[in-house]
Amino acid sequence: MAPTVLLARELQAADFTTNQLNALRVLCEGPCSAKQLARRLKFRHFILANQTLGVAGRKLYTAASDRSPVKTWKLEGREDKPRKGWYNVIAPGDPRVPKFRWHIRDEIKEAMRYLKWYVPPPRSLRPKS
Repeated sequence: MAPTVLLARELQAADFTTNQLNALRVLCEGPCSAKQLARRLKFRHFILANQTLGVAGRKLYTAASDRSPVKTWKLEGREDKPRKGWYNVIAPGDPRVPKFRWHIRDEIKEAMRYLKWYVPPPRSLRPKS
């Protein structure tokens, strides 16, 4: 079975809430910060965006089979600085930029398109970066 189909099944098994699924859809449109994501989802604070993406990452990680590549996407913390790293399952950030921005994994975006959970808007309606 194709990797996209397997990941699509894992996405379905993750049983995302509407907010979690909408967060993934926003990230499919392009990289964004926690504040930008919160604004797009109409959250009152960016911490809610962090939490939404983290819980979605944990759900996907839990739903994934033991041999799924998803299991390699979680960040491992150091002994002196443990990190949960659940957001990284869905959207790793870019450490090269001064302000943290999430970038959805290409594999997840492709699986979401396969499921028709994300349909790119026409170019004229896409948000400007």
